[in-house]
Amino acid sequence: MRLTILSLIVLLSVQVNAQNGWNWGEDKEECQHKWMFLSTSVKAEQYKEARPALAYLLDQAPNLNKALYQYGTKVYENLVKTEKDPEKLKQLQDSLLILYDARMKLYGEENTVMSYKGIYAYNFLIGRTDRRDELYPLYKKIYELNGVNTKYYNIYYYYLTAGRECKYKRMSQDEFLTLHETLVASLDKQIAANNAYSKNASVYKEKIEAKLTSYVTLDCEFINKVYTPKFESEPSLVIAKKLYNLLLSQECISDPIFMKVSEYVMDKEPNYAGIRVQAKLHLRNKEYDKAITNFEKAIPLAKDDESKGKTFMDIAEIYKQKKEYSKAREYAYKNLEVVPDNADAYVFIGNLYLYSESCKNSSDKLKGSLIYIAAYDKYKKAGNSSKMSEARKYFPSMEQIFSRGKKEGDVMNTGCWVSENVSLRKK
Repeated sequence: MRLTILSLIVLLSVQVNAQNGWNWGEDKEECQHKWMFLSTSVKAEQYKEARPALAYLLDQAPNLNKALYQYGTKVYENLVKTEKDPEKLKQLQDSLLILYDARMKLYGEENTVMSYKGIYAYNFLIGRTDRRDELYPLYKKIYELNGVNTKYYNIYYYYLTAGRECKYKRMSQDEFLTLHETLVASLDKQIAANNAYSKNASVYKEKIEAKLTSYVTLDCEFINKVYTPKFESEPSLVIAKKLYNLLLSQECISDPIFMKVSEYVMDKEPNYAGIRVQAKLHLRNKEYDKAITNFEKAIPLAKDDESKGKTFMDIAEIYKQKKEYSKAREYAYKNLEVVPDNADAYVFIGNLYLYSESCKNSSDKLKGSLIYIAAYDKYKKAGNSSKMSEARKYFPSMEQIFSRGKKEGDVMNTGCWVSENVSLRKK
């Protein structure tokens, strides 16, 4: 006798009194024989051979023992893996799910058994138009029973089925976002536990975060509507980080609330990237001193010398815009301390010299040309031949050098803010 879906449905529809111990039914000897064969076959991983004995026991002694369902689900879990025929596979899948239901009816342990069922149900039923609507209530119940201890994969399936509810307008976007926060918080706790499951929880959290925009239409207005009132009425790091990340993901950084929430988050959990975002916002608003302050805060948080060097150059650019060229050069040299031989830093300094009008306005033509030699030397260190050619056009002529009683190779100081010694060279 084979286990059929019908026999399982009958089992679920009648009242069967499960008792402690072993309940062998009317033909104890035959049931004991079938049980021995079933348990031996399962232990030997002979699942196909175990199926007839399983069917007999479910028919003749459905309340035999909880172990019957533990073995039974193991049989069908493995039969599902190897079946190729689509119709037979569907029957096997249905039988497995109903076995879990039968076990819950007879022996309880709903939170545990329903969690096992959740491992399979989504992939079995999501492609079936007649049964996929069963999934959201199932995973909702699993989460209600297990809370933050819900397995990461069942949290993910709950999220996917809830997303489908939202997509088809059976759940509002506000409700879905609230659920999103709840499930992510549960995964965060699992990650923080730092145990064998934490890595998987982290992977599934990333999957959930990546799916958000598949189910809700995120824009600056909607994000503000949902999260800004929460943050302003009762500020917390959890809400602030959520609002911050959503605003950032949708490029809502021009929104006034972004700077406020950014400052809140960075004050409590400063990080290199976040403080740089603040600095760039201040820079865009021409708040140069605030931008510099933020860039300076970012430097000790940088993960490597390249990141530090990048921030030094950001500060150098701001001082250049402020026409504080000496400070701009100072930070370009700071860049070179951590990123030696950085061509861009040398070109930057060369440009400061080349375009520094205050160093050119000299009645002394020879003196005024020294700034170009200084620029040329920086371009040479950068290996930038085109900029070298540009600077060389303004080198002094031999006549200008001789008229001052000088010769090529003599050392002179540029004066002005540059105040750098250079060797005289002619055009």
